[in-house]
Amino acid sequence: MIRIQDFQEQFAARFSQLNQAWLQEYDLLEGHDQMILDDPLGYIRKKGGDIYLAMEGEEVVGTAALFPTPEGELELGKMTVHPQWQGQGIARLLLEHCLQEAKEKGVPYLILYSNSKLQRAIGIYEKAGFVHLAPEGGPYTTADIKMIYRFSNSDTYEGSNY
Repeated sequence: MIRIQDFQEQFAARFSQLNQAWLQEYDLLEGHDQMILDDPLGYIRKKGGDIYLAMEGEEVVGTAALFPTPEGELELGKMTVHPQWQGQGIARLLLEHCLQEAKEKGVPYLILYSNSKLQRAIGIYEKAGFVHLAPEGGPYTTADIKMIYRFSNSDTYEGSNY
């Protein structure tokens, strides 16, 4: 039985390993990613973000994070599921949890950056209601996709400072 729980420091290495694995597999690992993965507490939690873990018993099988950006946005990132556990709806559970948490924070929208190589992930985001924006303004040089999920009826996107 998969459960989603808040990050615990003892799982920092597993968070890093899972995310480094998929980033390296798709040749997408950048310096910005590495800084976050080397210190998830400092770059996510201590800056007002949250990390969530998909757990099977005591094993971390997936991760996702919500973190504020320097532009004043709330970003969904570092979402992954170990290949052995993919196809079981775990990514959807993580995404639903992140959407609920972001909604409770009262933000009007949530952004994410991705790469067109990640078609499975993009499909999950689209199915959840994310829509595509011009892929500009993000911290990742390999990100050729930017998406937004709106919580309100607003049709506008200011680009920052929600």
